[in-house]
Amino acid sequence: MPVDQRIEYRFLPPQSIGFLTEKLKVAATREFAPFAADYASIFQGGKWLSGSKKAGRFYSHLIHIFVIEAQLVLTQQYYYGLELDQDRLPISALISHFSEEEIQGMRLGQLSKLDITDLHGRIFFEYLLVMIRAQWDKLIRLLCMAFEIKDNWSSIDDGIESLKKPLQTLKDTERWHLDALIHVAEFRLNAEQGWLRPFRDSLLHKTGLHSEGIIAQSKSLETTAQLWKKAKDEHNWWREAVMTAIIVFALIANA
Repeated sequence: MPVDQRIEYRFLPPQSIGFLTEKLKVAATREFAPFAADYASIFQGGKWLSGSKKAGRFYSHLIHIFVIEAQLVLTQQYYYGLELDQDRLPISALISHFSEEEIQGMRLGQLSKLDITDLHGRIFFEYLLVMIRAQWDKLIRLLCMAFEIKDNWSSIDDGIESLKKPLQTLKDTERWHLDALIHVAEFRLNAEQGWLRPFRDSLLHKTGLHSEGIIAQSKSLETTAQLWKKAKDEHNWWREAVMTAIIVFALIANA
């Protein structure tokens, strides 16, 4: 099943993308497998990682991130291959055309509704969502490992904050890219304003928000297909952050 895997770059400038594709030979703009590259060559083996044991841990961690990335791509292939992306007009789109009482009446009519397509779609959506959030943890821990920062933090906020410490020791280009990555991580994982983290936390630890069409709740304003698109967007943000990390690692390794 063809699935568009091209990364939509939103904060990396053209010169950074050119560095990835021309200098490092990473397929960063390709429509499939954008992470394909010879990382042992890009990162100069493990000489910059202070010992073979640390280098082994670094590459093992990096490989695991890419294995999960492959699983996320397969998840998307199944989702589209099973034609679960069929969307319908959600109640939220009607809010401006009807009174609050009329909207509530429509919602009451859906409380016991269970759409099988939406139900199947949630299986793939929830896996995608949970694993994207997990991938952020893995990426921050990989960065901590590279900068010899202890990753015994329990909150990802602490992990992101710890990455600010080496900023002043880096050269200008390295500092800019790491700083950009930190800002994106804070932006996407903000517990109060972000979408990914609170949705995932409620899904795992509380009463997760249902989709409209799956035994709707009072706040179920979006269909599974709409939520899927939001998760896809979060995946894109994370992939661009990984490309940024690759630039940082390559610059340090080749300094």
